[in-house]
Amino acid sequence: MSTSECIPVLTLVSDKYLWALRPFAWQFNKYWGSHQPVTILGFSSPPFELPENFSFVSMGQMSDYPAEKWSNPLISFLQTFPHEHFVLMLEDYWLVRKVDTYAVSLLWTYMRHHPEMLRMDLSADRLYAVGMTDYESYEYLDLIRSDPQSQYHMSLQAGIWNRSLMLRYLRKNESPWQFELVGTRRLSQDPKVLVLGTRQWPVRYCIALWSGKDYIEWAPMSGADIADLRSLGFIRE
Repeated sequence: MSTSECIPVLTLVSDKYLWALRPFAWQFNKYWGSHQPVTILGFSSPPFELPENFSFVSMGQMSDYPAEKWSNPLISFLQTFPHEHFVLMLEDYWLVRKVDTYAVSLLWTYMRHHPEMLRMDLSADRLYAVGMTDYESYEYLDLIRSDPQSQYHMSLQAGIWNRSLMLRYLRKNESPWQFELVGTRRLSQDPKVLVLGTRQWPVRYCIALWSGKDYIEWAPMSGADIADLRSLGFIRE
């Protein structure tokens, strides 16, 4: 049994993209595993059943939280969330390759022993950021450090977050884009707080709805996965 089972995974979804949860969940269970619990944070309940390892938590009425108030329900949720470290994903991060769950569990353990770390990137987001530097090795993983002055230093790409530090840098009445951009400027003022990633990037996915587009960005999903999602009726095009 993988030690990654006890790592909380939170996924944010808006009412507009509830439909994306079905392909998200299908790909997640295929490439991460149905043993891994996932909590969906949204507003209206999805009008379909989710897999047994998925649970849904409503953060209120979406009409109360337009995009410019995106941070408000997340702050409220995290203030009472009992776990100090968690994986955060979005509903359109559809996995495309088997997750290195052992690497995820190693990085989770690393973060628990390094309270100065805000976030551990699980994708290649920080690997290809300007100013990235090698940091240290950890078992077979090569850790890299994100330059605090780089863009999207506080990115919402899939990563493990420190709850207390995230609450320190979240502000009320911010959109997700403000959180990433303005939040990066806030974070850059505190060089003691670290954002790390790896050269191995253990979680690989397509960003299916990049920038809120109404069509699906398939790369780098395989043709077989696309065919499966179409045959299951999980996607609309």
